[in-house]
Amino acid sequence: MRSRNVCIALLITGLCQSCSQETVFYRAASPDGSTEIQLVGFSRFPLQSGSVVRANLVRADSKAIIGEWNENDLNLCFSSAAWDHDSRVVVVMWRNCRHGTKLLAYDVRKGTAVDSAGFIEVLADKIRKEHRLPPNIGDPIGWARTTNF
Repeated sequence: MRSRNVCIALLITGLCQSCSQETVFYRAASPDGSTEIQLVGFSRFPLQSGSVVRANLVRADSKAIIGEWNENDLNLCFSSAAWDHDSRVVVVMWRNCRHGTKLLAYDVRKGTAVDSAGFIEVLADKIRKEHRLPPNIGDPIGWARTTNF
């Protein structure tokens, strides 16, 4: 009986670990190469319902979570991130087809979220290049918020 309980406990532990493993679905290195932004997703099942999307700031010696969103019904359909020219600020955008778009701008040196308005053009340029958008698409961010891939 005891060995059966141990087997069941090991099986449940293995199931929980396999369900909660992070999957990187987008990454972008900073221009100076010192830092990478990663968008990752994982499920908290069976402990909780739903999924989590995280924005991780990764350096050679550390990793910090700079954003986290809980999603009951995750259907990821777009993601992108762009750095400003001096690797100070990263702006991240991702879209859940069922629940809208998330946008985060983060100042790496200050260690805090900042207003994304000043970095929208950087992100728009990155989306235009990354997806090879034709010139007739004047708003790459609007395109990313509405296009179904």
